[in-house]
Amino acid sequence: MLAEVVVKSFLLSRAENIFTYKIPKNIEEEISVGKRVIVPFGKGNKGTVGLIINILDEKDFETDIKFKEINMLIDEKEIVSKTQIKLAKFMSEKYITNLSYCLNCVLPPGDWSKIEEFFVLNKEKSNELSAVESEFFSKRKNILEIREFYNDDKKVNYLIENEILVKKYKYNNSENKFLEKFVKLNKDFDFSKIRKNAVKQLELLNFLKGKDFVSVKELRENNFTKTVIDSLISMEALVLTENKIYKNSIEKTSSYKKLKLNKEQKEVLDNILSSENNKFLIHGITGSGKTEIYLQLVENMLEQGKSSIILVPEISLTPQTIERFSGRFGNDIAIIHSRLTMIEKLNQWKQIQDKDIKIVVGARSAIFSPIKNLGLVIIDEEHESSYISDQNPKYYTHEVAEYLVGLSDAKLVLGSATPSVNIYERTNSDDIKLLELKNRATKNSLPEVEIVDMREELLLGNKSILSNSLYEEIQKTLDRKEQVILFLNKRGRSSFVFCRSCGYVQKCDYCDISMTYHKDNRKDVCICHMCGRTKPKPKICPNCFKQSIKEFGFGTEALEEYIKNAFRDAKVCRIDADTSKEKGVYEEVYQKMKNKEIDILIGTQMISKGLDFPNVTLVGVVLADISLNIPSFRSAEKTFQLLTQVAGRSGRGEKEGKVIIQTYKPSHYSIVNSSDHNYEEFFREEINFRRSFLYPPKAHIVNFQFKSKSVENCMEELKKIRDLIFDKFKKEINLKNIIILGPNPDAIKWVNMVYRYNLTIKVLEDYEVFRQFLTELIFNKKYSFNTEKNGKLILTID
Repeated sequence: MLAEVVVKSFLLSRAENIFTYKIPKNIEEEISVGKRVIVPFGKGNKGTVGLIINILDEKDFETDIKFKEINMLIDEKEIVSKTQIKLAKFMSEKYITNLSYCLNCVLPPGDWSKIEEFFVLNKEKSNELSAVESEFFSKRKNILEIREFYNDDKKVNYLIENEILVKKYKYNNSENKFLEKFVKLNKDFDFSKIRKNAVKQLELLNFLKGKDFVSVKELRENNFTKTVIDSLISMEALVLTENKIYKNSIEKTSSYKKLKLNKEQKEVLDNILSSENNKFLIHGITGSGKTEIYLQLVENMLEQGKSSIILVPEISLTPQTIERFSGRFGNDIAIIHSRLTMIEKLNQWKQIQDKDIKIVVGARSAIFSPIKNLGLVIIDEEHESSYISDQNPKYYTHEVAEYLVGLSDAKLVLGSATPSVNIYERTNSDDIKLLELKNRATKNSLPEVEIVDMREELLLGNKSILSNSLYEEIQKTLDRKEQVILFLNKRGRSSFVFCRSCGYVQKCDYCDISMTYHKDNRKDVCICHMCGRTKPKPKICPNCFKQSIKEFGFGTEALEEYIKNAFRDAKVCRIDADTSKEKGVYEEVYQKMKNKEIDILIGTQMISKGLDFPNVTLVGVVLADISLNIPSFRSAEKTFQLLTQVAGRSGRGEKEGKVIIQTYKPSHYSIVNSSDHNYEEFFREEINFRRSFLYPPKAHIVNFQFKSKSVENCMEELKKIRDLIFDKFKKEINLKNIIILGPNPDAIKWVNMVYRYNLTIKVLEDYEVFRQFLTELIFNKKYSFNTEKNGKLILTID
């Protein structure tokens, strides 16, 4: 029998990293797909961890190849399922990336490929060694210790080649961190053997009388030392056992009662449960009750004995989501998100695997959890960019989820008040079924939206951060003892600092970007938001030496300071990436907001979605134009989504809400349509724009980014790719089906002293042919081309 094994090696650039090994007869019965093995790898046959992804019959190979043999089997049971391996293979093929990277997504958290090599003495040949040597090898030794002992490489090689010393492996097993020791009295032990003066041993035995297994941890807490416990175990007075103890990540929450669905909600629920279609988009306005539909869908799955994965876009949504799911279904749910430590993530992962947990809530990585009998995947706020991985493998969560539900015969439910253009376009066919919620669940109307033209404010002499209208509405809201949310999607105090005399701008020495001024904790410091380096704010211009340094623009810090001065009696809180670095900060702010301990909440996009506070009746968008100015064809879509989502935080209870949007572009269609809550009109204008300029979903975009310390290297390597594409398509496909742009410098030309250049390809037709070509180009080396020597190539497929 043969096994196909994926070896984790960052030195390999092949797509699969798959190697074939012979299975030793003595472990044939135990070998299965999803288990780890140690294999001899490379010219030196170094012991390396691999994962078995397929079992083959040797008879199928008509060859005289002598396959290397697996050294040892690591796992008693599979650490990943066949479904998870299929998912990793799908990602590798779709996103044209190394399979080992994709397997890292589905493998349990932690470094599961780390092993330690050591040598032990072969007892059958121990007579060839002296007493001193035998004593030295009474404990296992690594190769460095052995070479130091002998100081003779020939002698060491002789011992290894003649199998006097046998190579063994110790592998990383993080599961041991969850093992807890328990002891109880051994009823067959003769306790009269215990010495009468062994006071502590007798005290411990007396403590355990009449009790079943007690944890060693509890004994230590009762002042019994490790020495006393170990001595009684060694004389067999105590029976020792080990159990896996998993920590529950959810604190006890109050019950979240089941709500009666309105007519619209019930129609959506029934449609999902009864339809033969397995992919749905719930397009529901903010506050339309999508969460209650999710909860009742999960309840239905539990009744069928099936499991559910509920994805939320980022950690900012999870406190409220977890509160609702645990309040409805109890604490037996798993939570997976980026702020958990590795051990916390592993704790959750193993609970899903071992305790057969049926509800998983988390950010995008939760889609890879080892859940069994999957019946439902929900992706809430499906439009969110955090569902797109920005690291290798660069995957789209909804595409991974679509493939997973296809493997599992499950249902996929996407939900959003502002669906992504790509997804909404697919509802025009039978691909994804569109279900709409056009009314708020509470029967309240959507908030009134007012657009304020900040150009007119300036003409009227108002140069402050707030328009007169927003200032007055904040005061009225505070007078009514109601709450305010102010949204500004820019952290820091000011955008940059510059010299009014010579035009000098404080820039990062390592990145092609101006530094943002921060004054938090009374530190006058400029921070690069790309690399994190800092510089003190200059008092004198380093270029012309004049005292003409001024701040330009404003961020959440400056807004917070202004609001605290303008509304001195109000309790003001700011939440952004700077204030929420420490664990639990967001949850604390959430609770204070819920308990009405905050009057005005200031924040970035962390506060723009998912929060449901009935006492919030005013939302102010301080500067709506920031996202419109980002260099992306999605800038209008991003702006519409942010404005609609943050506006939806207002008037979610019984009180009417109001939204004020401050902008310098009041006629832009993303701003006008968000104020009218008109997604359909926004989509019509946006899809026309993308059709005209050939952007997704009207074309596929493939981007090659090359990073190097040399501009010449970037240009040279990207031109190689461009020429290969031209040559390929001239011969096999009409060049009219592709548009090649570049090579061009990135919007931020260098980061950390490394240049970034892009080659962008728009593929209009025959994308599958182009994808096959890319696979050959990047991995199979059919085309003579090597970028590894001069820099790093990053491929992104849109």
